[in-house]
Amino acid sequence: MKTHRFLPRLCSPPPSHVRHRAGQRDAELLGIDRSDPDSITFFSLKKIEKEAVTVSEVVSAKLSAGTTEDLSPATQQGLAECKDHYVPAVDLIEEAVDSLDGKAYPDAMKFLRTSTLDLIACQKSLAKLRTGKKDTEADVHATDSINRRDLLASHVALAQSILEFAASGGGAAAASVAAPPS
Repeated sequence: MKTHRFLPRLCSPPPSHVRHRAGQRDAELLGIDRSDPDSITFFSLKKIEKEAVTVSEVVSAKLSAGTTEDLSPATQQGLAECKDHYVPAVDLIEEAVDSLDGKAYPDAMKFLRTSTLDLIACQKSLAKLRTGKKDTEADVHATDSINRRDLLASHVALAQSILEFAASGGGAAAASVAAPPS
């Protein structure tokens, strides 16, 4: 297992270009104790939970906005399958967050690993939508949804590493935290 390079930097203040979004600081980030692995873990999982809900809503919006004139039945089916996988993924991420209350790290890690399987299933549904040489409306919807799914999956992988770091006590035992899957 590799040492995760991001973990030591989590306890330092982020660079100014990261702290400012639209000219404002992230109030939630300012409220966490950066020296406490539990606070960092909770914050990262809450952010991922919020992002998962947003991605799920975007996929749902694309699905409900699509008509038979706009999106082919195959595209609608791919988006619907993806939406069906996002619902349990979001629920599992919420369960991981809830597990942190009792410091049930193994449960939280299990929930995150399982949510990753739902995200992979979504990717497979969307990957089938590519139609070929020329970008179609289906390709645009599929590509956008795949990009959002990929970003969410990378954040879930990072949260898994942070969770493992917190479960180890955040000390020297954290040196074997796994790198996110590629």
